[in-house]
Amino acid sequence: MTATTPVSESESAGEERPITHVESWTAGEASAELRLNREKEPAYRIALMRKILTTPEGVPRDWAVNALAEQIGISPVTSRRYLAKICSENGPLSLVPGTGKLAHSSVLRLREGWFKSQGTDGIVSANGSY
Repeated sequence: MTATTPVSESESAGEERPITHVESWTAGEASAELRLNREKEPAYRIALMRKILTTPEGVPRDWAVNALAEQIGISPVTSRRYLAKICSENGPLSLVPGTGKLAHSSVLRLREGWFKSQGTDGIVSANGSY
């Protein structure tokens, strides 16, 4: 069967098929994993940003993955996922080669266009989105 071959007569006629099964889910019903992520990811991001803002030479990537995972109570695998997200092109951090005593590792630094602010959590971006 090719991608252009209709699966049924009703599909070929452009008719919508009825939905036979829908899981019941409301905003208040989140899985245990989702609830844990909603608690741990903000804690990870805040702790990492506080460290970044107080460490001008940059924070070693290994610290952000392992030590921070231990501090927050998450696995290093989860820590790597959070780190990938915060270092994405839209995130506030960038991963750069270390210098001086950190020359042997990659370090995290605040991306240009982001700045320090003393708000309720101490972290605000230049455009106010974080």
